[in-house]
Amino acid sequence: MAKLHRVMEWMHLVAGLTAAPVLLVLGLTGSFLVFEYPLDHLFNARLAYVQPAAERLPLDRILANIRAAYPTAKILTLALSPSSAAPDLAYTASVQLLNAVEASTIYVNEYTGQVLGKRDGMSFATMVHEFHTDLMFGNRGAFVVMLTAGLLIVLSVSGLVLWWPRKIIKVRWSASGRRLVFDIHNAIGVYSLLFMLLFSVTGVVVHWQATWLPIANRSIHLPDNEPDLKISLPSAKAQRITLDAVAAVATQTMPSARLTQINMPGSGGVYRAWLKYPEDGTPLGRSFVLVNAYSGAVLYTRSARTIHVPTRFFREWNRELHTGDILGWPTRMLACLMSLMLPVLAITGPLFWWRKKRRLLR
Repeated sequence: MAKLHRVMEWMHLVAGLTAAPVLLVLGLTGSFLVFEYPLDHLFNARLAYVQPAAERLPLDRILANIRAAYPTAKILTLALSPSSAAPDLAYTASVQLLNAVEASTIYVNEYTGQVLGKRDGMSFATMVHEFHTDLMFGNRGAFVVMLTAGLLIVLSVSGLVLWWPRKIIKVRWSASGRRLVFDIHNAIGVYSLLFMLLFSVTGVVVHWQATWLPIANRSIHLPDNEPDLKISLPSAKAQRITLDAVAAVATQTMPSARLTQINMPGSGGVYRAWLKYPEDGTPLGRSFVLVNAYSGAVLYTRSARTIHVPTRFFREWNRELHTGDILGWPTRMLACLMSLMLPVLAITGPLFWWRKKRRLLR
């Protein structure tokens, strides 16, 4: 047992000192992301909020107003306030402006058709989201985040082994500085243990879901992913169907779901209409309908209520567990609180080690 304790102590120390800076960032950004969309609306209140009216305009009228205001812009998506069904949130369009490197977001009042303005590049909330997922370094940053999540698993398991002999569950606030730090680290560590394991395991799965999902599907003889569809132009005079027709097809296909966004067909000739069921905790929704841009025929559907278990786990349940969306605001608030425990652990662990090292060097 003594040898096991020394091994676990060494693993906990090395993993903790290695992962502490990234865990500090992940904890702070993760707690912020619980309020990502409400805060994004608040930061952009002049553009994000509108005065509700009796009826919304047709989607094609809204699209025409955006094109009139920005005639050189290439419209990529039209979002129908996907994060919330609140009637006072403006619709948005993601557009690529001429000579612009990043996409811009156009805000439009869906009741009057007034184009409210635009925001270039990512919002502050989106930047925090990117920082949380890949440290703003793309695939390399995402790999670092995944490795840190793996180290958090090591820290959780080794921390439980190290905690067990003393079983510290209370903080003695009258204790000396080093002992106080030790008590805080132990008590918070054991109370948040299950959540740390949950964050770490689901974080690893988020990174590897694109690899694991096809393997899981093949193992039980299920189709891997949606087909790679591309529709040829039927004739030189063929016209795309209207956005309102796309919306009608999508909602008829999934009548219990709310339409949240329509992706423009581009050169592929296929509209993608995103829909969200009431029980779906993700912002955009996990259901979609692919629609032929010229005939209006439904080419493919994926419903969050009927998809295969591997897809449901890797793309829905895993993310909702990681973010706390699984049961709505109660679990989101809990996820926020537990995320804030990560910075505390990331600070108190190295601090205790440093104070102990300084004491031994005296």
